[in-house]
Amino acid sequence: MSEAAVLPISVALVFREPSQAQRLGRVLQAAIGEIETLYNLGQQRILLTRHLISDVPIRGPGESDWLLVRFMKRTWSSFTGEATEPPGIMWNAVPLGDQKLKFWEASQGKFVDTVNPEKLLEFVRSTAGVSDQQALLVVVDQRITPPEGFVYIIGKSYGPRDDQAIISTVPMDPEYWDIKEANPLALIKQRFRATCAAFIGERLGLKQCPEPACYMYRLAGDPEVLDGMVRLGAEHRELPELAEKGFSVPSGDPAAVQPVEVNPQPKGWQALA
Repeated sequence: MSEAAVLPISVALVFREPSQAQRLGRVLQAAIGEIETLYNLGQQRILLTRHLISDVPIRGPGESDWLLVRFMKRTWSSFTGEATEPPGIMWNAVPLGDQKLKFWEASQGKFVDTVNPEKLLEFVRSTAGVSDQQALLVVVDQRITPPEGFVYIIGKSYGPRDDQAIISTVPMDPEYWDIKEANPLALIKQRFRATCAAFIGERLGLKQCPEPACYMYRLAGDPEVLDGMVRLGAEHRELPELAEKGFSVPSGDPAAVQPVEVNPQPKGWQALA
C-alpha cells in the first residue's frame, strides 16, 4: 500500500459525565492506540486524528506505555524491512465552554438518557472541525437511541459511505447490566477494542466473516459476543500479513498498552467454537 493510500480517520471521545471520563478515558485511549498499531504493522494503512470532548482532562498513555508497542514494531520491521513510525498519541482537547448545554441539547435522543446518533455525529464534526469527507468514529458515554424494535445498540455506521460511526460505552459496561465483574474495565476495553477494530477493518475493505474469534465476526451485536473477538482471522486475505494477530483480553491494568500477539486465544463460548 502506497503512502497515498493511507486512510485518514478521526476518532472523538465524547464524555458527558466527568466520572466516566476519569473512569474510562485512559482505557479507551489505550485501546485506540493498540488498534492503530495492529493495522499499521508492516506499513502504514491508517492515520488517526484524535479528539477529546470532555470537561475533565485525561492523561493519555505515557511514553513508557508504548515501549512494548515499539518493540513489536521494530521486530516486525526487521522481518519485512519496512520501517513504521510509532503511533501518534496526542489528543486534541475540544473545550465546549458556554456551548456545553447547546451541544447536548442539539444531540438529545428520543429518550432523556439517550443521544441522537446522527445529530451527535454532525455536532462533533462541526465542533472538532472534522471534514465531512473524512471517516469519523465517535465514542460516547451515553446510550444511543435504538432503532424501532431494539432495546439497545452498541454502535452503528451512517452516511452514504458508512464511514461515520458512533459507539456507546454504556451497553459494554457489565455494571449497566447489574453484572458483577472483578475487572469491569478490562471487559469494557476488550469489547470496545473489538468494535473499533471492526469499524476500521471495514474501512480498509475487510468483509464480515463467520469466525467467532475474529474482529470481523458478522454476529457481533451482543456484548458477550465481543468478549471472544480477539484477532483478525486467517480468512481475510485482503491483509494476509495481519492474519491471526490481535490482543488478549486484558488481565492486568486495562489502561496499559498491550502488545500485538499472534493467535491470542478467545475466552467464553468462542473458545469452544
